Amino acid sequence: MANINLLPPDLGPKASVLRLSASLKKLTTLALVIFCVFGTATGVYIFWLNTRIKQVQASNEVLKTTLKSLAETEQGLFLVKDRLAKIKALTGQSDKQDPLVGFEQILGAVSPDVSLTEVKAASGELSLSGSCTSGEALGRFWQGILTNPEYKTVELENFSFNPKSGYLFELRIASR
Repeated sequence: MANINLLPPDLGPKASVLRLSASLKKLTTLALVIFCVFGTATGVYIFWLNTRIKQVQASNEVLKTTLKSLAETEQGLFLVKDRLAKIKALTGQSDKQDPLVGFEQILGAVSPDVSLTEVKAASGELSLSGSCTSGEALGRFWQGILTNPEYKTVELENFSFNPKSGYLFELRIASR
């Protein structure tokens, strides 16, 4: 059928307005399509970021748990190391600074004229107090102590003579 328009041509839209209207419809449709594509892409990107954030948070919690466990293990190892160092120091100290080193020789050098009244043993040190009735016996006793190579220093702390009791002495002996 033929397209018959009974309206006068002056009342209808002009051809330029019709072309503009058709261009605007095409432009609007294109803008709507572009908006829908970018909206969908943005939604997918936000969903991906949200999933990634949850993965990173879960990984962060695992790392925190691991770090806490490692910190406790490190603290335990540090305490064990400290205890071992203290044990080594104590066992090494007792081997190196035995205050009774050579004390058997001192007791062997004690004659009936020499009597020890007090013996004190400290870390690397030995203190002796005693008395002797004869100077000759005292000389032999001191010679046994002074010739002992285990002693670093021998100091005469106190020395006195009493005609009734004889010689009184105090020695401080430091071992090597």
